[in-house]
Amino acid sequence: MLYSTQNIINPTLNARLDWSWFMACQFAFGLVAGLVVIRHARIHTLQYMPVAIRMGIEAPGLTDKKREEGHK
Repeated sequence: MLYSTQNIINPTLNARLDWSWFMACQFAFGLVAGLVVIRHARIHTLQYMPVAIRMGIEAPGLTDKKREEGHK
């Protein structure tokens, strides 16, 4: 899509851009980025927790009863 519209978006850049190198660099970047993501360790996040818990709001019914009883 960029190749077909680049002449309209920025004709000066299109005149100086070598599309074969551009595509090769984009492909290489995609491979390297994919390898980095695959080899990276997973990080536990709270994205599936309710917003109130993530914000640190303490309210009845938000926490697990078993967990509360263990802290008493």
